[in-house]
Amino acid sequence: MNKAVVSTQSTGTGMLLFEQGSWQNALLSFTAAQKIYNKLADAVEDGTLYREKHDEMTPKVQYCMYNIQSMGVERVEGEEGGVLFAELDSIIAQKATKASPAVHEIKWEGKSFSISNDDVKILLVQLEDNVQLAKECTSHEKRLELYEEILSSCRDIAQLIKKSDKLECKQLMTDYFSYIRIVNTIDRFLVMAQQVADKLKGVVETHVGGKTARPEDLVRLYDIILQNYADMKDITSLDKDGEIYRLVDVNTQFYRTKRCFYIAECHLVQSNWLNAIVLYDKCTEHIAQSLSAAQSFNFPAQQGLC
Repeated sequence: MNKAVVSTQSTGTGMLLFEQGSWQNALLSFTAAQKIYNKLADAVEDGTLYREKHDEMTPKVQYCMYNIQSMGVERVEGEEGGVLFAELDSIIAQKATKASPAVHEIKWEGKSFSISNDDVKILLVQLEDNVQLAKECTSHEKRLELYEEILSSCRDIAQLIKKSDKLECKQLMTDYFSYIRIVNTIDRFLVMAQQVADKLKGVVETHVGGKTARPEDLVRLYDIILQNYADMKDITSLDKDGEIYRLVDVNTQFYRTKRCFYIAECHLVQSNWLNAIVLYDKCTEHIAQSLSAAQSFNFPAQQGLC
């Protein structure tokens, strides 16, 4: 498993145990994550990001230790990540005898740029791993967790790019990772929309005490998705005549159709029959326009409205 992923998981586990007041186990998770971050910082050319993440956990480690000492415990037994630490030590030891890692080249929108910064490369591998896992995952809850990690990686990469003064094609890199962030933000909200749609259809039951799904919830989610597509079109490096830009227009039309459908459903629930009929007719027009636009890309027919 990717080392940065393991450190993120240790941090997340530590936060959960911290909130539950399980001070000893939280301390073990936090210190394991700190050790991994320290070793990652030593293993890359510029380890500033990992040292910052290490330092962010120090107050929580100190608070755990304070509570453990208050309980009269003198020593915390156990340690997480022993095998991983040994593996990282091996990587660091080999670093002196091996050449620097190969440059990661990305081609996008008819342009290309190279990523030589080790911190960015590690985060990019973590991001790509999680994107693949999200595609293969069938659990909505797990997919949402993966998208949170993906978006966290996007934010960290953007921060590194912003801080660096040595990067070539800095604007292109910024725009590319903005595009990746928006794509995965949209995918995250589509998963949320599917969750709500499943509840509306009765495919899954609403848990006792859980929020009842309403058509208004899907209208709100599709509003957010449409805003993200609008933001994507503002990315400077996107080719206005390119395939991605045209695809944004197709998807915008498609999700406007879905939004229109659920607005009609809202009126139907409220017995506003005339408004519902007008909006259903509008949906029919939107569907014809969406299918016509999609045919230019030789797409398979879009699935029915969820």
